[in-house]
Amino acid sequence: MKNELLEDSGLTPGCRRHPVVADLLDPGWLSLLATGGWDPGEPTLWILEGLLVYLEPDQRLELLTRLAGAGDRGRLGATLSTARGAMPHPLWRPAPDGEPEAWMASAGWRATTQTMAEASASFGRPLPVTRWTNAWRLVSATQRDVWPTNTGATG
Repeated sequence: MKNELLEDSGLTPGCRRHPVVADLLDPGWLSLLATGGWDPGEPTLWILEGLLVYLEPDQRLELLTRLAGAGDRGRLGATLSTARGAMPHPLWRPAPDGEPEAWMASAGWRATTQTMAEASASFGRPLPVTRWTNAWRLVSATQRDVWPTNTGATG
């Protein structure tokens, strides 16, 4: 679908795009990226928007750990559910126990988080506060071994 949308738009991409089809839970998927031209020595931004909620907590940890070890200058952006118990969609999985910063740290990341309501308000677009606006967090993370020591970040 994305290829069709890009082709139909008539726009020219401002970067080289090389789609790679892979199972993110398969340990060999990073080698497929390398075959497609990804260089682990270059800075990489991993965007996990709307993905982690579909993975079991141990699968999330495995993927995040693999990404933390995938290169030497990685950054990560994600949305995370911190909701536990019954989820509003049958495919969604509850959050791991503990605060996101702690379990991100256990996977090799220094993370800062804010709720969707906090993020939206910081852009001058406040959301009505509900159980769900505070149950989702935006995450910004950097590999622990490359994070400057004087940032005051937790994790």
